[in-house]
Amino acid sequence: MPIKQIGHARQVKNKHNAWIYVAPMQEAQTYCRELAARPNALQLTGVLQGADGWLGKASRVQADASAKTGLDNQARAEADAMAAQVEPCRAAIAKALSAGVAPTTTLELKTAGSIALADADAKVCTALDSAAKAIVAIEDAKLEKLLAPYKAALKGERLKTFIDRKMIFDDVYGPGGSRLDTPKKLATARAWFIVLSGDVGLGLKTVTVRRYKWSGNKLGGVAERTGCCTL
Repeated sequence: MPIKQIGHARQVKNKHNAWIYVAPMQEAQTYCRELAARPNALQLTGVLQGADGWLGKASRVQADASAKTGLDNQARAEADAMAAQVEPCRAAIAKALSAGVAPTTTLELKTAGSIALADADAKVCTALDSAAKAIVAIEDAKLEKLLAPYKAALKGERLKTFIDRKMIFDDVYGPGGSRLDTPKKLATARAWFIVLSGDVGLGLKTVTVRRYKWSGNKLGGVAERTGCCTL
């Protein structure tokens, strides 16, 4: 038996000379019946412990995001990881309840503490969802502040392209290679150029120059040229 907490369990060496736990068959059968009486409880515990672990990190991540005046990509990535735990958390609870685990079953969690299964959705899953959304809201507010001058200067398809392609994170160049590093320059340039790279293996990268051609605020076309290779 792998569970050392069973009554008269003791360690012995098996035929492979590895230490294992063994226990009297009657005690092992009792233990197995106890597990059978609460189906999916072990899976539920694992999922909840994972979500609860992220919940324990949430206040620190939110504080870091609030303290940083610029965009905090790490905070956003961690918020996305938290959000990814929410639905599995809820699904595990629903599965356990439908399989017969009593709503009054007590769960011991590091962050949420000692809670009943009936309260797990609100105190773990929903709490984690709210924490993730709060972090994303902080980062969205910072991004909106950065975009404000561009929204004031750019119009029509220039603005739509700039936002949809997330070009605030790109170095954008104009004809002749000059940096378009202000909203005004982006609003008046007859073309935008961005430089992209891609891996081709052995440490080599392709270089792609993409051009956005403008006719006023209307996008006249997008073209690109790729060359190889750089280190």
